[in-house]
Amino acid sequence: MLRSSAENSPLDEVGLGDSSLLQRLGDEVNRLWELFNNGLHRDRPSRKDVEATFRDLVLWLTKAIQISPPYARKIYLAYTEDMRDLARKVIEAGPL
Repeated sequence: MLRSSAENSPLDEVGLGDSSLLQRLGDEVNRLWELFNNGLHRDRPSRKDVEATFRDLVLWLTKAIQISPPYARKIYLAYTEDMRDLARKVIEAGPL
């Protein structure tokens, strides 16, 4: 059954509704977090390790932005559903 465009999530709209890409990006960001955390708390991480971790961070950011550059620029995307709910309530309430 197809959902109306009003019911589609932003992930569906960019073709990622059933993708494992988000899981892979999440796993990678967890790995990067551990590497950076270890780098901060280790006595002296090697330059090679630090460079490799920053390289991996840049690659991760590139993948994340490529999901949908327009959505990356929509600063209110996280609040879209709340804003729609508020607009419905205002419309339903009618004139003051």
